[in-house]
Amino acid sequence: MPISLKRTFQITLLLMERIIYFVGIAIMFFIATQCGSRYNTIEFKDKNKGDERIYGEAGGPARQSKVSYPEDTVQKRKAIEIREKLYGDQNTKKAM
Repeated sequence: MPISLKRTFQITLLLMERIIYFVGIAIMFFIATQCGSRYNTIEFKDKNKGDERIYGEAGGPARQSKVSYPEDTVQKRKAIEIREKLYGDQNTKKAM
């Protein structure tokens, strides 16, 4: 049974209204996110400004930690055992 022309027109209008509604909402969200950025210009005081311990020497190389830790063989052995259980012997040779 064919749909009448009047019903088709009503469905088309309904879909157009919904599309216009959603596009309008999307435009409003886009405008809201774009307009707020120019007002967010507050600069906070940096309580660590110039602190060499935190920022290092200005223009100098990066500082590395002076502490060296010994290799933990127990943890390494556990990791190898877990790899063997999960993947078999193929990946344990690479880890050693």
